[in-house]
Amino acid sequence: MIQLTDLIVTVAQEADDALTRLAKAVEMSGQLNELGDHLIGHFVDEARRGGASWAEIGESLGVTKQAAQKRFVPRESPEISKPFMDRYTQRSRRVIALARHHARFSERIGTEHLLLGLLDESGGLAAKTIAKLEAGEGSTRIAVLNRLDAEAKQRPEKQPFTAHCKKALELAVREALRMGHMFIGTEHILLGVLLATEGTAADVLHTTGVTHAAAAAHVEAVVNQAVGGYATGNRAGAGPGNHHSIASRSAVGHATINQMVVDQAATRPVVSSPAADQPAVAPASVVQPAAHEPTAHQPPVSQDPVSQDPVNQTSPDGTTADQAAAD
Repeated sequence: MIQLTDLIVTVAQEADDALTRLAKAVEMSGQLNELGDHLIGHFVDEARRGGASWAEIGESLGVTKQAAQKRFVPRESPEISKPFMDRYTQRSRRVIALARHHARFSERIGTEHLLLGLLDESGGLAAKTIAKLEAGEGSTRIAVLNRLDAEAKQRPEKQPFTAHCKKALELAVREALRMGHMFIGTEHILLGVLLATEGTAADVLHTTGVTHAAAAAHVEAVVNQAVGGYATGNRAGAGPGNHHSIASRSAVGHATINQMVVDQAATRPVVSSPAADQPAVAPASVVQPAAHEPTAHQPPVSQDPVSQDPVNQTSPDGTTADQAAAD
């Protein structure tokens, strides 16, 4: 059980004056609320997989069946919640834009389009994980292309994500929180897609040998190796009073993953801590994203005509996603 004393001590160690501590306490309270929501959501999903009805789940939650469904059943929507989008790394935002592009002849954006976006963002940890685990080189792309609807349809002005796709993106947030990350990288989106078992993408990935267990193990091994390497190289700065926030640890870990896995040209890790309400990413001066190389299945993102293209959205610090660091 979480002890109040532990929380008080944690906040007190991060600031010297009372008002800053109060702000930190509010920030921590929000993080705990989010963790609580996903804790409940995890067991709601478990109950549903076990055959529990929404009426039974509602009774356990102390609400009506309708209230339980409204809270936990994803709905089609053309938008991604801004608090979540603010945490997306540049590569993750590009994945969403690429998914929109692949769905340009569809009425909705499905998990299959999201998977194609992950594959197109070949420098991301998700694409690297798929390449390592799939049965044959390129087998996942071939399989998902074969599952696309061959009939071209008119894309609506506000093209929605399917309910399965919204669920996958929700589970991506949960996977990030499970790993202690305040950012949402392509690896988290992949894990969310694999957990959304009713979606087309999860089915395709399973047929090509990419399972959630294997993908999670690979991602966590890469993260642990990267963070371990950073800690070893910075042991001199450690000490009994050297405490870091969750957001700070995430920033350091993800920047180091960039250095070790994505951008071999980077020469130093990131040690600065971004504001807690901003994506935990490395500054562009440290990690430069690789040039976007179009292929037959990967047109330039800038050609996507959808106005909601997240790549062109502005982050809280006033920069666009293309100016943020890659994951």
